[in-house]
Amino acid sequence: MDWIHGLDYTNAKTAEITKKAEIFIPGVETFCMTDYIKVGTQIGSYRVTYVGKSFMKHFGNVEETHIPDTTLSVYQLHEWGLDPDVITGLGGPDRISDNLMYHLVQIIKLGADGPGIFNGYTNLFYKKSPVDGQLWSPHFYLRGDRLGFGALPACYDDGWEPGDQIYLF
Repeated sequence: MDWIHGLDYTNAKTAEITKKAEIFIPGVETFCMTDYIKVGTQIGSYRVTYVGKSFMKHFGNVEETHIPDTTLSVYQLHEWGLDPDVITGLGGPDRISDNLMYHLVQIIKLGADGPGIFNGYTNLFYKKSPVDGQLWSPHFYLRGDRLGFGALPACYDDGWEPGDQIYLF
């Protein structure tokens, strides 16, 4: 868990976050992110139009196996906040686990009737990068008909905006 605790929480304030829902996600035997992130690939009702360089570098080649059933918790951010503020608002570093890319894709597949937001705001979670071992925030957004993927290091100083959603698995 050093990859989570390595952030500077010294000046972190507790971001205002509310839990919106929980949703069951069935498990699967294998998952390969490369099957989903090519521009033009259809995921549910949406077509991938953008994949950022950081996402490709840190999460583009992720392969996951023996993924169990899980319950996804959905939180919404109500104020601008940096990652340490958001993590503190979620209950602190001990609440963050190493999430699976499979779950992020499942949220997209569920579409507007599922837990995701498809109104331009960001859907994110925290995950350890298999490339550098640091905490990152892989995320997706839908703007118009454009489905995009990005990833930012958890020390990124732009922060997250009110309306963004965070998932804990």
